[in-house]
Amino acid sequence: MNGLKIGNKVGFEILARMMQSTGIDKVSQVMIDIMKNRPSVTKAFISSMCNYRSSEVLWEVLLDCTDKIARSNLARVIKFALCQLKMEEKEIALANEMEKITRKVTNDQGEEVDEEEFVPKAICIKFMTQMIGLLEKRAPTKWRNFDQFLEIFHDFMVYSVEEVELELEAYDKDSETYKVGVELYFKYEMIHYLGDFILQEKSPYHEPGQIRTQMGGSYISPNLGKILASIIIMISDKAMMTKYPLNELD
Repeated sequence: MNGLKIGNKVGFEILARMMQSTGIDKVSQVMIDIMKNRPSVTKAFISSMCNYRSSEVLWEVLLDCTDKIARSNLARVIKFALCQLKMEEKEIALANEMEKITRKVTNDQGEEVDEEEFVPKAICIKFMTQMIGLLEKRAPTKWRNFDQFLEIFHDFMVYSVEEVELELEAYDKDSETYKVGVELYFKYEMIHYLGDFILQEKSPYHEPGQIRTQMGGSYISPNLGKILASIIIMISDKAMMTKYPLNELD
């Protein structure tokens, strides 16, 4: 229970406040050690970060922070957590199970009312849905810093927790973790969101009047390598392309 409280309330606050500290790598490893073999801890933490208000501290580090070491260490912990949940929740994630939540909203008359919404039951998918929401506006404005943020999309798909912890470059295409990740990306139409992010105003999903942020400058381009690699993995998988054919816009 103490580890759970640390994971929910303290750990990432520490990460966010230690941007200039040489000990941030040790803090991130402590967070991984807390979650290792304890998916209930991971679930509780990631679940608490599934709304923009509570997760703002994450995005401040991953997108706003100029310290690459801080961004890399935070991304490593997030990748570990998501890859752990990918396997822990694989059945409900692949089944696209949803749950109904009720939240308080203020209507046009200024009255507080209940609003019902269906959201993914799998916490890892719920969190990734939140990340997808950042691709349209916020992430493009942070193109100088978003490398580690974009890595999460790629690494959640292909890696196991062991590969994340050891920071391996290679991944096992024959592993269950890889196959589950790739199928999840087809199941939730990730090529739509990732492709739209890369193509911006050239995207087939671009709407008239929609304002897009120009990424890059005259002498420097954004690093989109991990997103491109994710798309290549998907379109190269003939079995999944047959099982989940793309629509005409993709």
